[in-house]
Amino acid sequence: IAKALGDLIDAELALGNHIEVLPRLEALVEEDPLRERRWAQLMLALYRCGRQADALRAYKKAAEVLGEELGIGPGPDLYSLEERILLHDPSLTLETGAEELLTNLERPPTALVGRVPELVRLVELTRSRRLITLTGPGGVGKTRLAVEAGCRALSSFPDGVWFVDLAPILDPAQLNKAVAEGLGVAVRSDATTLDQVRAHCSHRSLLLILDNCEHLLEPAARLVQTLLVSGSPLRVLATSRERLGIDGETTWTVPPLTFPANADADFARGNHEAVDLFVDRAEHVNPSFDLTADNAAPIARICRKLDGLPLAIELAAAWVDVLSVAEIEKRLNDPLESLEHRARFQPIRHATLWEAMRWSYDLLDEDERDLLQRLSVFVGRFLLEDAEIVCSSEKAPRERVFGLLTRLVEKSLVVPHVSEDAPTRYSLLETVRSFAASIAETAGVAGETSHRHAERFLALALEAKEELQGPQQRWWLDRMELDLGNIRTALAWLADIDALEDALRFAAALLWFWKMHDHTKEGAALLIAMLARREPVAPEVRAEALIAAAVLESTGDIDAAYDMLAEATDVAAEAGDDSAESMALGWMGLFDRIRGDLEASQQHLDMALRRAERAGDDRPVSLVLGHLAVLARELGSYAEAISHHRRAIEIDRQLSNRQGEAWNTAGIGIVHLYEGAFEEARDALVHSEAVHNKLGFGFELVTVWILLAISAAKLGDPDAAAIHLARAQQRAVTLDSPRLLDAV
Repeated sequence: IAKALGDLIDAELALGNHIEVLPRLEALVEEDPLRERRWAQLMLALYRCGRQADALRAYKKAAEVLGEELGIGPGPDLYSLEERILLHDPSLTLETGAEELLTNLERPPTALVGRVPELVRLVELTRSRRLITLTGPGGVGKTRLAVEAGCRALSSFPDGVWFVDLAPILDPAQLNKAVAEGLGVAVRSDATTLDQVRAHCSHRSLLLILDNCEHLLEPAARLVQTLLVSGSPLRVLATSRERLGIDGETTWTVPPLTFPANADADFARGNHEAVDLFVDRAEHVNPSFDLTADNAAPIARICRKLDGLPLAIELAAAWVDVLSVAEIEKRLNDPLESLEHRARFQPIRHATLWEAMRWSYDLLDEDERDLLQRLSVFVGRFLLEDAEIVCSSEKAPRERVFGLLTRLVEKSLVVPHVSEDAPTRYSLLETVRSFAASIAETAGVAGETSHRHAERFLALALEAKEELQGPQQRWWLDRMELDLGNIRTALAWLADIDALEDALRFAAALLWFWKMHDHTKEGAALLIAMLARREPVAPEVRAEALIAAAVLESTGDIDAAYDMLAEATDVAAEAGDDSAESMALGWMGLFDRIRGDLEASQQHLDMALRRAERAGDDRPVSLVLGHLAVLARELGSYAEAISHHRRAIEIDRQLSNRQGEAWNTAGIGIVHLYEGAFEEARDALVHSEAVHNKLGFGFELVTVWILLAISAAKLGDPDAAAIHLARAQQRAVTLDSPRLLDAV
């Protein structure tokens, strides 16, 4: 079987299908790394894909594996193949048949990096679909993918593969002539150019690549439709920032290259297309350049900042002979202006990122331009409703926003993120957003749109304030997480324009989001910085902000948190806000107990309960009862503690406050630990853990895992105890909380 499979792969390589077999060969050497024939086939396939460096790395890897596993070096055939690859032995390339001359394609001087699955599928489609249109934003690599597919598909088209670049054609009347010239049609005067092109294609099996159709969309669509309806064996592969929109069209959206999502990713070559492209192009500029432990992280950040766009990455990599990778990264604060092509003979639209974006922007109508400018206010993904509220204008009233947004999607300037489980969200690539924001600033719409954006997300935060402790808690936590980029942007804008009261209301309303979704430090820092400005705001707003800041800060500096609560108590009392005063006193009672002052804790909690009951507000009542339960436990009154917790749980369930229910259930588990009822403790803590896990409460989970470790140890299960402690330690490190780490 192994020999038959090897013979089959040799046949595929002989037919020029090296791209198609490459993924299979990579899998085969992983499965059977001691078979030298597989390594040789992999090296040859890589070399024929224009990846000489990767072919040599494959040889090195084969030598390492054979040495480690068998104590031998590569055989003479493998060694000879490495030498021939080093010397660019002409015999390693495929024989050029006469049919391959039937093309005007010019093979690019650099290898295509990544895109192997896409290329394989695209070549297959050229054989079965009559019209394929590659769409995507400027710089995403549509032309390069089309050219590479054309080269690979040559053997499938006896009458050739012909490339026509429409970018220089500004007059639609010149379109037919340009296509005729590209196909090599000698135009006569006794018939129209279109008729002669149609006659030429009517009986020929050829692939016509029409590149950059977006500015000639309607005439290009009419031409293609005319050629295809004649029943000829013609195939058309088009590239455009927008689909042609004719019957039988297969649209393929070319995605950006894959790049590391975060700093924890494995940056090794072959794992991320964008990183591989940067390194490959950098090696062309500086042959001594290599991916190292020192430059991997900044390269990954460059690729993320540039959205994985091949054009942008190539422009950035071109500077490695005069700048370090770290210096290139610093220059990318404004990639649209800082990146320009250093190679001669580049199309103007690809000379800088700005020109690439401008090419697309100039093809929009006035209303589409206006909406794109306004959409640049969103950071990350947004909902249609967000766009309708924030971006509607005289040019685009709310009822027209969806239609215009759809047109921007079709023109590859807005990316839709469709999900069966959640509403569709939209986003702009950062390069597109940066360009549109610059135009919006110049056009004078940035300020107005930013104001409406801040109003929109302030309103959402105030709505979330109530819902974050209600039955839709999980949904709202996820919604706020998805909107976090926009929340940060709106808060920063409000603070910058001195709208301090709105900014404080905004940040304080998200207390439970900050706390439950592990953004505690961020929320605390925001609130403390704004409170330090000491500008006049409504007392109820300041009290609420002080309480939120104190709760968040308590995971780090409990003394500073206590001082903020004391101020909040005074401010709320002066304003006659019993509900806010009860919340502040309740948290003070908790901190008193943590600091060891049980008498003060009792006094503050009793006062808090009276204020909450006077206010008729059940939320602080539940909070205070929970803290009274903890105090009773500390004083050894276990029955009283469980009674307080159960009463609090009843209120939490009436309010659909899952967070409060989970916290009080954990409290019952702790009381059982004190009583020595370890099985009852474990059962309560497991229930609390499940709710905390579902809601994503990071800080509370650490405490619950520590308690579960104690109960497991007491029940004679040291393995389970170790697992719980390891989880607690890992989460505490992630949260960067010294207090929690000390507790673990």
